[in-house]
Amino acid sequence: MIGAADFCLDSIDLNSVGSIFDVAIHEIGHVLGFSSDSLVYFRDPTTGEALTPRPLEPKNVRCVDGTKRWMYVPDTNTMKEVVSDDGKNRHFLVTTPSVKTVVRNHFDCQILEGEYTGCAP
Repeated sequence: MIGAADFCLDSIDLNSVGSIFDVAIHEIGHVLGFSSDSLVYFRDPTTGEALTPRPLEPKNVRCVDGTKRWMYVPDTNTMKEVVSDDGKNRHFLVTTPSVKTVVRNHFDCQILEGEYTGCAP
């Protein structure tokens, strides 16, 4: 296997180590095979059943950058959108049963969905 990471330097804040680091992690994730397009094909490891119901039907969604496109959207048992209280920022969590189990056990907090935000209900 081989992978490549492409960096568009004109769209990265080169004065911010954090920004460069975030982009590098994102691109390395793609090299390792992670892509949001593949989430609709995830299956339950025990039963083999698709986590996103079939048949797949495309939806017109707003991307993080504000553009819209038609795409297959994974079920919330696979990916969940999180929007900040002010509505200005959003990100997505992988929420498969396996990810939830690992996150909950790692942080010893059985209410977590896919990220650590504190354990108070």
